[in-house]
Amino acid sequence: MPAETVRVCSESAAILFGAVGGPATTTCRRTSVRSGDSRLRKRFNLYANVRPARVFAGMASRSPLKPELAEGMDLVFVRELTGGLYFGEKTLVREDGHEVARDVLVYRDFEIERVAHFAFALAACATSA
Repeated sequence: MPAETVRVCSESAAILFGAVGGPATTTCRRTSVRSGDSRLRKRFNLYANVRPARVFAGMASRSPLKPELAEGMDLVFVRELTGGLYFGEKTLVREDGHEVARDVLVYRDFEIERVAHFAFALAACATSA
């Protein structure tokens, strides 16, 4: 990631991430925690991923869920982004003639506590609105 990008992000009021990667650009062997978005997460302590999911009126039949389950759905997923699989040790070894990939899933107590507090505060805001 160019230093200029980090500088611009440092001087900005907000950083909006979009989707990155996909089948054409990502393979098991090439995935790296050195990717730009991962480095930005660590640099700016962007630990909470917020993913709203809402089914608008008349759209339940377009959902992969049964319409009766999707109708009126309005929820938010909150996920921790600076620990766990994103930054855990990755290994690829041979065992019994087969390639074995491992991802170490490590979370420190404060990582779980802060994202839980964030999620509860978000829920409190939603219920008071």
